[in-house]
Order: sequence, then structure tokens, then C-alpha cells
Amino acid sequence: MNAVETTEHAPCALRTDGPEWRAAEAAGHDMSLIVETLRQSVWERFKMNDSALSLALMLRQAMTEQYGGPRANPDTAH
Repeated sequence: MNAVETTEHAPCALRTDGPEWRAAEAAGHDMSLIVETLRQSVWERFKMNDSALSLALMLRQAMTEQYGGPRANPDTAH
């Protein structure tokens, strides 16, 4: 297989009844996002990651253009 080929893997069984899962829900974590993401193919998750990275880089560029670079701590630089 070369780097361009992709293979589909069957999703593993996701256990949502364990103590760790219940603890995460009790702590207020939105576990539905985990379930939705794991239902996607690896390729779809790569595309989502690429989009998020592109957005972060665009925001960094905008910060550099607007303020001369990212600030060390934006909360204290008012």
C-alpha cells in the first residue's frame, strides 16, 4: 500500500456504560462529540483536522498582521 491509498476499518465497539464514561458525563463533558467523531472515517477525521489547522494558521496570520505577532498572554495585554 502506498501513502495515497486508504483502507476502511470497521469501528470498534464503543463502550458507553463504563465507570470512566459515566464519570466524564458527570463532570459535564459532552460525550456525544466523541461518539459522532468516532463514527466518521479516518479520512473524514483527517479532513476535519486539516480544516482546524488551516483556521488556526489563518488566525495566527491575522494576529501578526493586526498586532505585530501573537501576544504572550492576551488577557493581560489591554
